[in-house]
Amino acid sequence: MKTRTIIFIILGMFVLNSLFAQVPQAFKYQAVIRDTTGHVFQNKLISLRISILKGDIQGEEVYSEIHDVKTNQFGIVNLNIGQGLALSSDFNTIPWGEGTFFLQLEIDMDGAMDYHLLGVSQLMAVPYALYAESSGNDYWEKGENGIYYAEGRLGIGTDDPQSLLDVDGQAKIRASTFLGNGNFVGLYFNGYGNDDQAEWLLSSHNQGGFQLRRWDGMDWSEHYLKVNEGKFQFGAYDSPPLMYQFKGWASISDSLKVGNVFSIGNNLRVTEDGKVGIGTTDPDTYKLYVATTADGGSERAIAHFRNNSTAVGSLCNLYLSSGDGGSTYLNFTSSSYIHQGGKYKSHTLLGNNGKGLVFRTGQNDQGRVAFEFRRELGDTYTYDEKVSITYDGNMGIGIIHPQRKLHINNVMRLEPSFAPPANPSEGDIYMDGNDHILKVYNGTEWKSCW
Repeated sequence: MKTRTIIFIILGMFVLNSLFAQVPQAFKYQAVIRDTTGHVFQNKLISLRISILKGDIQGEEVYSEIHDVKTNQFGIVNLNIGQGLALSSDFNTIPWGEGTFFLQLEIDMDGAMDYHLLGVSQLMAVPYALYAESSGNDYWEKGENGIYYAEGRLGIGTDDPQSLLDVDGQAKIRASTFLGNGNFVGLYFNGYGNDDQAEWLLSSHNQGGFQLRRWDGMDWSEHYLKVNEGKFQFGAYDSPPLMYQFKGWASISDSLKVGNVFSIGNNLRVTEDGKVGIGTTDPDTYKLYVATTADGGSERAIAHFRNNSTAVGSLCNLYLSSGDGGSTYLNFTSSSYIHQGGKYKSHTLLGNNGKGLVFRTGQNDQGRVAFEFRRELGDTYTYDEKVSITYDGNMGIGIIHPQRKLHINNVMRLEPSFAPPANPSEGDIYMDGNDHILKVYNGTEWKSCW
């Protein structure tokens, strides 16, 4: 049965493309009938049941008919599908323009009305004359292969159009008409469905390239988009505002160069003198100005720099440089950082290759520098201040408001030394490791404190 089914499908589809010159409600079909051993049925009376299915091989039966025929000496039968004994529906009403169709063949060898399925195959090319008549459109003419009409949608290069016009592949529009208002014929877009509202024209340019312009009901605007000779231009400020807007020219070579002004709504602005505002349209006097109005949560983080590498030497660096005076760097190391013996894993490092670091605060009567450490509290946490330096130079260790130049809360330890410091000055102190006594230098000699 498998051999017989394959022969039916191949020969059937081959002959299907031979259409009537007129417009009869039928199409030709030819097949060779063989038994399971491959021998042809010569000069035998058989009955064939033909069914047209819509959609897929198990789809809705839209038509069926019976043909009682006799094979010739080569086992061949010739049918005019559409002119058999109809069992269901009407061949004339098959909606050939609405999707795909399949041909199902069944055979009765001995006239007992016991039909056996031979196979189902897709009708790869719907007979054009039948398709045109079923569409009911006198203006619909036969095009080249690859043009399909399905349920009000036109597909070019696809037999399953998803919109009113669905083109799969390249499309080319040619127009030689020149309009008196200075525009070439092109593609018109109207998102309102109303000719009185604004519409857009995408057209070729008379000196090459293409342009996009807007009709406001009275006149065409300046170019909203114009591409010519490697440059492109977006509308000017006096045009209706756009979400994405350039003013001036931009060129594309090895990089993108934008002239004059570039902006995206209120979120990004590049000014004529090279200043960039993110989250603001006014970067003020800064080359880069980042702003936010977030009240809380993760949105308060207005910038994030990240290195996703987990290599043994990975870290994220931020460099600040000026002239030839070196650079200051701020970096954060990964958990796999192995340099310096791995002691700086997941650490923030601040340093420079210049002459030093200076920490400055604001108001001199209130400013201070503090160092805090995180402390876990079950499901939450807090920060404890461990070191504090006030505006008047007092340093506190373990205390928030130091009252002396060095104010320590709890125990201070001096590591013992077995020899007095060289070149001492009055006021120097050290712990003598030999006598186990704290000693202070009075300007002339070292004196024990007890």
